[in-house]
Amino acid sequence: MIADNNTFILTLASSELISTGVKKISFDLSNHNFDFIPGQYLNLLIKLENQIYERSFSIASNKKVPSKIELIITSVTDSKISKFLFDLEPGSSIEAKGPYGELILHDFKSKRLFLISTGSGIAPHRSMLFQLIDDELEITKTEIISVVRSREHRILFQEFIEASQKDETIDFINCYSEEIYDDLNEWEACCSIIDLLKTKELKSGQDIFYLCGNQKIIDQVFKFLISNNMMEEEIKFEGYKPNV
Repeated sequence: MIADNNTFILTLASSELISTGVKKISFDLSNHNFDFIPGQYLNLLIKLENQIYERSFSIASNKKVPSKIELIITSVTDSKISKFLFDLEPGSSIEAKGPYGELILHDFKSKRLFLISTGSGIAPHRSMLFQLIDDELEITKTEIISVVRSREHRILFQEFIEASQKDETIDFINCYSEEIYDDLNEWEACCSIIDLLKTKELKSGQDIFYLCGNQKIIDQVFKFLISNNMMEEEIKFEGYKPNV
């Protein structure tokens, strides 16, 4: 159902705990197909205590299923917005606006694409993964790096592993920043994202970076890439530009 010219109504279909303090919430749009480009976000209009709070969430769903929107939300201590979304029951409705944003992929011929996320920042990269699987873009190689604190904090990692096993142009790494394990799989690393990037033989003119997640860590990655002669136009962000 469309609310007005600028908003539409989402109906919660399911809410699934997918990691420690992280949920994937799925909405149905029975009378309104949602057309977006992977990498974009929408705004939820959350009504609490006679106030409306507008919050942005990256879209994590497959654009080829326009009647369904999936988001990844994180539990935040003392956040009434987070609590509201975590407690939302199937059948509940919420207003939304969008899509917005220009953090979208292009045909990067002869380029290596890095999708680097922290925590729930993996949401837009999941949407992009569907796009990459469908071979919609000409990209030589894609390296997807999900930085989380530990194995208990991994988010939808099985989907990324499966994609990398089926498509030789896609590599996936879960990078654990706070825990060390002795029984690592080939798709796991225990180190900082900076130390991991130091092993990648980065080269300006060859590599493109899409960064999403915790601003402090993304700042560090941005500074590292610039210090290693990457050009600013080779590093893509949404909504803010880290301070160098």
